[in-house]
Amino acid sequence: IYESKFTGWNLIEMGREQDHLLSDSKEKMDELENLVFELQSQNLSLREIATRVGKSKDTVSRLIQKRKVSPF
Repeated sequence: IYESKFTGWNLIEMGREQDHLLSDSKEKMDELENLVFELQSQNLSLREIATRVGKSKDTVSRLIQKRKVSPF
C-alpha cells in the first residue's frame, strides 16, 4: 500500500481499471435486482418500482424479464 499525503489517495492493488469498475457495478446491479424482485413480490407496478429504485420503467422491466428467462 502506498499512501501519498500530497495527492490524498491510496493505492490498494494493481490491476485493470475495467475489472475494478465491473466488480463494483456487478455488486450494485445484484443489489438493484434483489430490490426490484422484493418490490415486485409486494405486487407494486413497474412505475412504482422504478420510482422507488430511481431507475426507468424500461430498466425495471428488463431486469424482471431477465430473471424470468434465466434458469437460476
